[in-house]
Amino acid sequence: MAHTPLTDTQSDAVVSPVSDGTGERLRLETVTKTYFTDGQPVHALNGVSLAVREGEFVALVGRSGCGKSTLLNLAGAMDFPTSGRVVVDGQSVIGAGDRLLRRLRGGFAARAE
Repeated sequence: MAHTPLTDTQSDAVVSPVSDGTGERLRLETVTKTYFTDGQPVHALNGVSLAVREGEFVALVGRSGCGKSTLLNLAGAMDFPTSGRVVVDGQSVIGAGDRLLRRLRGGFAARAE
């Protein structure tokens, strides 16, 4: 199994695609996500890029706080990047209509902390 590390300056998260699928379903292009806590920036993701093809299985692995959930929230259009692009089935989620966003969000379940 090949491991493709997607490491940013703040994170050691690793994404491991496993498959010989065809057709790109998800693409993140140089995505950043910055939150502000007490007026201070917290860089959850910094320049992360990822492509997932139809039929691939992807595992996000990393220590607590490295950006795994943030990446999933962006991939599922539950949140939007500070910069960069998130493309699902060839359509950018930025500026996407409510219909596409509802379809994307319908496939995600909230996790209990």
